[in-house]
Amino acid sequence: MKYLLTSFMLVFFVTFGISQKKSISSIAAKEKLAIDVELEKAQQLISTNKELVILDVRTKGEFQQGHLPKAINIDYNSADFASKIDDLDRNKPYLVYCHAGVRSKAAFQMMQQKGFIQIYNMKGGWAEWSKKAQKSK
Repeated sequence: MKYLLTSFMLVFFVTFGISQKKSISSIAAKEKLAIDVELEKAQQLISTNKELVILDVRTKGEFQQGHLPKAINIDYNSADFASKIDDLDRNKPYLVYCHAGVRSKAAFQMMQQKGFIQIYNMKGGWAEWSKKAQKSK
């Protein structure tokens, strides 16, 4: 009888522990981070997060006039914007920006809906970034 009770308890705790572990990992996998960040926080992310993908959603012409270092350009107004976003790795962290924040906010929301795990929208966009760069010269 003692052996049967011990076996039952062992099976119960192993089963309960596995289901708990599965629940915790499922919750962690579903947690997403999508926030608007100020310029200073964006700069901190760029300097500290080596995995960060910087996504410029302005037009090609705007991008060619100046952009953040290592940024990739996908024009929010292009007909194939959504399909290009679909080609990106949803598990990488992204900093999204445009000129002033309108297009990047729309892209940011689209990326949220598509299941991207970690997205930052840079408030103020390129206009704020370049203004701060001019002041520091």
